[in-house]
Amino acid sequence: MPPNIPTITASIKPSEVEVKNQLERILQGEEFKRSPKITHFLKHVVTETLDGNKQYIKAHTIAINVFQRDENFDPQTDPLVRVNAVRLRRMLRHFYSMEGKNDDVVIDVVKGSYIPRFYFKNQSAVETDEISELVKGHSFPTIAVLSFRNLSEKIADSNFADGVTHEIVSQLTKFKELIVIARSTINLSDDKLINTKQLKKIIDARYILSGGVRIDRDNLRINVELDDRVSHSNVWAHTYNEKLSVKSMLEIQDKIAMHVATTIAQPYGVIIRKELAHLNRGQTDNFTAYELFLRYFQFMNTLSPKDHLRAREALEESVQMDPQFSDAWAALAIIYAQEYQLSMN
Repeated sequence: MPPNIPTITASIKPSEVEVKNQLERILQGEEFKRSPKITHFLKHVVTETLDGNKQYIKAHTIAINVFQRDENFDPQTDPLVRVNAVRLRRMLRHFYSMEGKNDDVVIDVVKGSYIPRFYFKNQSAVETDEISELVKGHSFPTIAVLSFRNLSEKIADSNFADGVTHEIVSQLTKFKELIVIARSTINLSDDKLINTKQLKKIIDARYILSGGVRIDRDNLRINVELDDRVSHSNVWAHTYNEKLSVKSMLEIQDKIAMHVATTIAQPYGVIIRKELAHLNRGQTDNFTAYELFLRYFQFMNTLSPKDHLRAREALEESVQMDPQFSDAWAALAIIYAQEYQLSMN
C-alpha cells in the first residue's frame, strides 16, 4: 500500500460575522479585560481590515488612532507601537492556549506586520499565490516550519505543541537573511507523512523544519529535525528533555525556540554551513549576490589569505549586483579592515 499522502487544503476564510464574533470573544478574555489599550489596538486593526482599509494599518496611524499620539509621531524613534504589538501577539497566543483552545476561528497578527489574519484552526492562513509572492525574487534560503505533532495521548497537549511551533517561527523571523514560511501555510494531519514533492507544489522551500511533542505527566520530550528538501537529507536533529510545570510552560517554549533558531539560523549555524558546503562544490560560476556574500563566512571560518581574497572579490561583485544589500557592504567593510590589520593581500 502506498503511504498516506498529506492533503494541502485551500484556505476557506471565516466570514465577517464569524470574525466579529471571535473578536468579541477574545476581548471578553480575562487578560484583554485588564488591558484596555491592547483591546483597542486589536479592535482597531481587525475593524480596519474588515472594512477593506488594510493599506492604512501602519505604525503611524495606529499611534494616532489607538494611542492618541499626534501627527508628529515617528515610529522610527518611538517603539510604542512595536512594543505593544509584541504584547498583543503574546496575549493572543495565551488566549488560544487557554480560553480559546477549542475555538475554530483564529485571529492572528504575525511578526513584521500589524495587519491581522483570519482563518479556521488547522487550515491554511495564507493562500498559495500569496506564499509564492513571499519568496519571489529572493535568493536567501527559505524554510517552511510545519506544525509540531502532538505525540501524547491527550488531545489538549496539541495547544502546547502549537505554542512551540509559534515561538520557533517568531525566533526564526529575527534572522533577516532567512525567509520563514509559518506553520499555518501547510495543513498536515498528525498521523500523515510529509511528502516533499507535494510540498514543493505549494512553496519552493529549501529547508523543512518539523518535530513532535510528547508530554508524560511532568516529563516533556521534544524532537526537532531540519531536512534539506533539495538533497532529501537530514541536516540537523535534536531532542529536548525537560521537567514541565504550569509556571514553566512558556519559559520552556521560549528557551527551546531560541536554541532551535540560533542553532540553525545564526551566521555560523547549520543552514549557513550547509549553504557553504553547496557553494564549495564549485558547480557554477554564476553566483547570486547572496552566494557571493557567503564567501565572507567562509573566510571567517578559516581566516586564510586565500579565502580572504575570494571573499573580498566576491563581496565587491555582490554590492555591484545589489547596491542595497547592506549586509554585504558591512561584510566588505570588515574585510577591508582585516586586510589592513592582518596584512592580507
